[in-house]
Amino acid sequence: MSGYRYPFFVFLLSTVLIDSVTKSWFWQARPDLFVGNYFNLIYFEAHQNTGIMLGIAAQLNPTTRLLIGVMLVGIILVSLLSILLYKGFTSHTTCLAWGLLLGGGISNLIERMKSGSVSDFILIDLGSFQSGIFNLADVANLAGLFILIGYIIIKNKVR
Repeated sequence: MSGYRYPFFVFLLSTVLIDSVTKSWFWQARPDLFVGNYFNLIYFEAHQNTGIMLGIAAQLNPTTRLLIGVMLVGIILVSLLSILLYKGFTSHTTCLAWGLLLGGGISNLIERMKSGSVSDFILIDLGSFQSGIFNLADVANLAGLFILIGYIIIKNKVR
């Protein structure tokens, strides 16, 4: 089980690095130049999310947001990381999924600790469906979640 720790840290740190670089690139490249429609599907729109997820709790006072968005999320992420490192991983698939999940969470947590908000800049418009504004850490979180759920479903069907 401990043999999967190295790939886990590669996935986790890569997720944090890629998300941080894209956020930095977007803000340094003048977000007003990117506003618009690409492929009639993707929009880039600068947004600072002061809430927790999808703007939840944005209306709370800054101290409460700090307690929930930094301290509580930080405790959850450190607890998950500790449990995963103690228990280990069952496969490359699970270390990828958890690396993406924790990497996305840690990346957003670091940004929230530095600036009090998280940069979101991608929006998908499929006509009748429009996503909220998100960043690559959010994509990593969803990808990790779907990989983990798919792995659990496939593993249980094989039994």
